[in-house]
Amino acid sequence: PTPLLVIQTGTPPKIRPEGPIRALTLFILENGSSRGAAFPSSHMAMTVCQAMVQLRYQPPIGILVTLISVGVGVGAVYGGFHYAIDMLAGAVVGLVVGGITLTYIRRSDSLPGAV
Repeated sequence: PTPLLVIQTGTPPKIRPEGPIRALTLFILENGSSRGAAFPSSHMAMTVCQAMVQLRYQPPIGILVTLISVGVGVGAVYGGFHYAIDMLAGAVVGLVVGGITLTYIRRSDSLPGAV
């Protein structure tokens, strides 16, 4: 037996619910969205960076923000607003920026007279 491999191309199948929330979201995107700004996902980058800092300084909140990050990624792909690669690239950007941020904070904390 050969393993089943399915590669999806094009628009995802209509598995997401239609309704007033989706209609409102699409209206906002069509009338107020910046065009061509999907890769990498800045929403994912921001939430991943925030999660890293929160995990370092306030772990319980960091866990919550990490779960929100996952929700942002899954929701954006499920809703058809991003491809998975947009979210993965955004997560990488968030990890890099989060690492730089934590390094800066640690160095600033070690300076004499730091508050």
